[in-house]
Amino acid sequence: MSRVFNRMGTPSSLGRLVAGLALVAGLTSCAADGPEVKPMSCVAGESRDHGNRVPNLAYQVPCTKAHGYEIFDVFDLPRSAFSETGPDNRDDLAIPSELGDDSPERQVFEDFAVRRCTLSLQRVTGYDALRVNGKSAAAVRLLPALRGIQAPRYSVLPEVHWSSGHHQALCSARFTPPSPSMFGRGLLQPRRSPVDRPLLALLGTDAFPASLRPCRAYDKGRKNVQSVACSKKHVSETLFYFDAERAMGRRFVQKLIADPTAARFDQLDRVCTKVLPQLLGPGYDRKKHRGFARVPQRWNESSKPIECAVGPIDFRTDDLPAGSLVDISPARAGAGSTRGTPEPKPTEATPEAGFQYRKHPDWLQR
Repeated sequence: MSRVFNRMGTPSSLGRLVAGLALVAGLTSCAADGPEVKPMSCVAGESRDHGNRVPNLAYQVPCTKAHGYEIFDVFDLPRSAFSETGPDNRDDLAIPSELGDDSPERQVFEDFAVRRCTLSLQRVTGYDALRVNGKSAAAVRLLPALRGIQAPRYSVLPEVHWSSGHHQALCSARFTPPSPSMFGRGLLQPRRSPVDRPLLALLGTDAFPASLRPCRAYDKGRKNVQSVACSKKHVSETLFYFDAERAMGRRFVQKLIADPTAARFDQLDRVCTKVLPQLLGPGYDRKKHRGFARVPQRWNESSKPIECAVGPIDFRTDDLPAGSLVDISPARAGAGSTRGTPEPKPTEATPEAGFQYRKHPDWLQR
């Protein structure tokens, strides 16, 4: 018997962004009675465990085949991942009645798993090389912007394997139909990679489908912005999220909350703009492109996320062409490209939802 804990977050809780804690039935990388799973593998199907969707590891397939999950890290869990002091309660994590959601042991584990899977996601996408306001991606808890992909999710082995001493976990991504709220659970929507490795590994190149990148476009009157796929013409492309306090300092965040002036938003814009040469590569033109920061209307105590996007210098009249500007490593793009191949039909443009943004004094539709 295993229990599934599936917690979905939003950028208002950056440390738990789209992190699902699931006890995955049948998973093991070392036990003979279960399918082996390795990092950088793809899984076609999913199953239900106590009402939650989990990858069915009996259906691992080449990444060039349709798959609903991508496994990008598998790792052993040390005792310190559950309790820095006190008894060793690792086995209890896999037993439904032993550890409550708010127990100290579970909180320690979730913090450990979030950090590990966030770092793994940065590494597999190439975003670990980015620096924000002079600080590393790891230091600012940077997360890539994705559309129709729930990542990172973290999972542990079921009870039967844990009781045998196999204390392991995995980090995964789940493909869903794109949601206007960006974080809706949705049904599984399988995808294919142009090469036999996960699509996530191509995120920093033009091989990654533009339909899975989040963008925004003006309506015909250029009064309101709507969420669209980057495969359509757009006014901005969302690139990543970072934690404001970790990147800018607590004093700056306090001042921004108390007095959100244009000067402070301009400072955030400059921080985002400085990342563009790292993330866009040769496609970046400082005479044509600039960075924009978007801030939620409300933050919580544990996380202060900021969204960085790229747009044209004059966003009031100009747009970006269909496609993505992201190109961390041009050399890697040769591994496979989705250009010229059919992409899943993007959903229709929908009004902004999910993120309530503080309005910039100079751009009310930010």
